[in-house]
Amino acid sequence: MRHKLRRSRALSVVVALATLMAACSSRSVPTLEDAGPDTVLCRWHTMNSGTTEDLWAIWGSGSHDVFVVGTVGTILHFDGSSWSPMTGPPKRIVALWGSGPTNVYGVAFSSGENVYRYDGSAWTVGRSGAYGLLAVWGSARDDIYAVGSSTTIVHLERGKWYSVSDHDQVDLFDVWGTSPDNVYVVGSEGTAIHYNGSSYRREDTGVSDSLRAVTGLGAKVYALATGPQSYLLNHDNDQWHRIDLPQARQQSLVKSMGSWGRELVLLGIDVGLLLLYDGQTWREESTGVAVNLNRMWSPGPDEIFITGDKGTILHYYCPP
Repeated sequence: MRHKLRRSRALSVVVALATLMAACSSRSVPTLEDAGPDTVLCRWHTMNSGTTEDLWAIWGSGSHDVFVVGTVGTILHFDGSSWSPMTGPPKRIVALWGSGPTNVYGVAFSSGENVYRYDGSAWTVGRSGAYGLLAVWGSARDDIYAVGSSTTIVHLERGKWYSVSDHDQVDLFDVWGTSPDNVYVVGSEGTAIHYNGSSYRREDTGVSDSLRAVTGLGAKVYALATGPQSYLLNHDNDQWHRIDLPQARQQSLVKSMGSWGRELVLLGIDVGLLLLYDGQTWREESTGVAVNLNRMWSPGPDEIFITGDKGTILHYYCPP
């Protein structure tokens, strides 16, 4: 659990709180009234987004600078106190990444203008291309990758976008890495591509299902596979190994995956529900809302933002 507690003035309060927390199966915690006036509890909070549009991609440079996109033209910004709408591109942005508050990129799944950049004051066109894009990630301000349909991989280097792939029938759904010479791309038909800083190499995953997401947990790399069943692939010693979801959740169509502290977070299991994995053990956690959850972004081990349908933005944090 990520319960952060301020030292209580009375031992009885601590004992009472420990008893209540032991009874909890997730981060669902007792109220401040239950625990005592000096106890600070981590909690889920439903934020006021100011919209009823379905919300998807999310990224931030910190807890006080977070961007969210939804349906066509919907872009929101959080300044640490409230969400406000932004004037953005006339297309639906499907993924976000940035190196800081004045260098944020969004990509669109469309031909023509499909990369946009926010410079701290306005969104402008960053690139046009023939193939739609689905994901974006970078290791630095001038080292950014975007991937999409027909095996599209484009790379921003020294201020210019380069196409670095031969187009075929494989669609690429996600890109993530740890450094300029350790980048992973995943896509349909079990596709996994690794970039080592000088060349791209397709890896044998041993599966034919679509790989929808890729991220890291500690030193390990994980991909999310969806097909007749949803499962994970773990990259270890230059090989991919399958990790099954709990049996009751194997038929769930998982939407997305991210990392939060020492756990992977899978969204789309059920309305308002998260499935978490620490590399050994699975557990479920209810967020307390009855809507579909879509994407997540975490600024640290004790905080996470999650987007969902009907304008939902959830925030889990530990008050100071």
